[in-house]
Amino acid sequence: MNISYRRFHRHPVFAKAVIRSRNMGDTDELDSQVNNISQGGMGVYTELPLMESTPVTVEISFTSYDNLVIRHILEGSVVSLTKQDDQYFMNIAFDKTISHEDFMKMFQLEY
Repeated sequence: MNISYRRFHRHPVFAKAVIRSRNMGDTDELDSQVNNISQGGMGVYTELPLMESTPVTVEISFTSYDNLVIRHILEGSVVSLTKQDDQYFMNIAFDKTISHEDFMKMFQLEY
């Protein structure tokens, strides 16, 4: 039996994300593929890892139902990192929880 300790349901999404470390002097950008997202965080696949606890800015881009490219910028920190074949799976916790209503609107999700 799997027990989930997550506070919020993770939604699978098809989106790209550019991740930037907020550490002083760090200007590198990581292109990543978003695997899932919730009101409190997200999971992404990337070719290069960031260390756990690294504060990050994430720019998420996806195509809306009416073919517009939508971008959202969120801040958070890397909370876990797993190597999977030639990629890494990073979990990022957002600094601020997104309200349920705002989350559903931002990512055009339905129940």
